[in-house]
Amino acid sequence: MTAIALPATITHDNAQSVLSALSRQMPAEGVVGIDAGALAKFDSSAISVLLGLARKAQAHGQVIWVANWPELLWSLVQAYDVAQVLGHMPDQITDQIPSQAN
Repeated sequence: MTAIALPATITHDNAQSVLSALSRQMPAEGVVGIDAGALAKFDSSAISVLLGLARKAQAHGQVIWVANWPELLWSLVQAYDVAQVLGHMPDQITDQIPSQAN
């Protein structure tokens, strides 16, 4: 399984470039884990980025799941009713995200 980390900031100003960069990091197959733990500054564009990644994964027969949700982002996801699309998983699964440390 491959995990990609969201950056510290995702706003309207950088959403397109973030989506492009993260899309290039997605594996060709398998489950795509997304670590949202570093995300500190964001607006609803962060959801757009996550949905874009989900669409790309789905087009390749993959699934995504997001771990380490910032509370406010999770609230937005619930308000927009897109939790199932973004693969919110139980905590025991989120522990499987590999560390980004070398």
